[in-house]
Amino acid sequence: MKPGTFICNLTHYLDEKGSFNHLPLPALRIALFLSSIVGWVSGRFVEGPERTNVPCRRSRARIPCLGEIEAEILEDTFEIAWRCPVCGDNGFISNWQDTRWDRSSDAIEVKSKPYLPPTRESQTPPSVH
Repeated sequence: MKPGTFICNLTHYLDEKGSFNHLPLPALRIALFLSSIVGWVSGRFVEGPERTNVPCRRSRARIPCLGEIEAEILEDTFEIAWRCPVCGDNGFISNWQDTRWDRSSDAIEVKSKPYLPPTRESQTPPSVH
């Protein structure tokens, strides 16, 4: 585990109704970031880390990081491991199961493929005869 790794038990952000309504703004921002990761990852069955649509939360000198979070559910602990491939921000989310953001009961199987940049051949329109 790297220094600066964010370790989170999602239930610590919840009130008795399972909501974030009671949180002050800074804590609410973090809770919304983490719950977005939970919603994305728990709704998909993938092997290994997958890029999500969740933007990185970090900024340096008031310039926001442009990375998108990569995340996966660890098989041995069921924690969600996440990281930003651009700035290296990272962490683990535990106790996300059975929260309102847990979508594992509706999860779809996704065959994760590595990103391959388009080639010149794939960008050429088909010839018309």
